[in-house]
Amino acid sequence: MQQIGALLGLATLVPLTLRHADGRVADGILPRSAQTDGHALALRAVGVLGAAAVLVLLLMDKVAFFRPRDAVAEAAHQAAADAGPANSS
Repeated sequence: MQQIGALLGLATLVPLTLRHADGRVADGILPRSAQTDGHALALRAVGVLGAAAVLVLLLMDKVAFFRPRDAVAEAAHQAAADAGPANSS
């Protein structure tokens, strides 16, 4: 699963880098400088996504999740409640 995440990350960041570099070259910037600018943009994008991931992780830690309902256990609990306390006489 980790390899798939890395693959998707590269699949999105490489086109971002190349498009930015192509745009900079079209503006008259030297190709090496444009490529460096593209990599810097991708690095900033990774930083923003990483910070967002940490924020989501911290926020999800505070959320109280409920267990899924178990109909059989609920029915047994309801039957026990309906029977009431046992008579000790």
